[in-house]
Amino acid sequence: MSDQGALFGPEPDDRKPWQGGAAYDLTKGEELRDQGITRALSNTGAEYRTMFERIVADFVRQGIDFTAEDVTARVGFPPAGTSPNAIGALTRGCAVRFGLVKIGRVKAQRSPRHANEIAVWGRRR
Repeated sequence: MSDQGALFGPEPDDRKPWQGGAAYDLTKGEELRDQGITRALSNTGAEYRTMFERIVADFVRQGIDFTAEDVTARVGFPPAGTSPNAIGALTRGCAVRFGLVKIGRVKAQRSPRHANEIAVWGRRR
């Protein structure tokens, strides 16, 4: 055993499941995701949430695929003091509510996003 193992406990098994390591615990990841969503939404005002959900419902009703940027272009950004994760949390909630899936990815249009890829949401075809 290395000195590090003696100080900090056993060294982690970094092997992947297909290499004989322990299986991934996706349940824990989903639990942490849901806790984060709950925290993000806990300080998001009801009025903003309602407006966001209405815009998504309009897209769904019209059969229009959309990104979170498309929604915020219509509803605006959350008020000051709202969690920066509120948009993602609201989008995830709408995806569950309306049966949406990620159907693609596009480069973000807003310059602060540095053209990173964002999800396109829609109904499975």
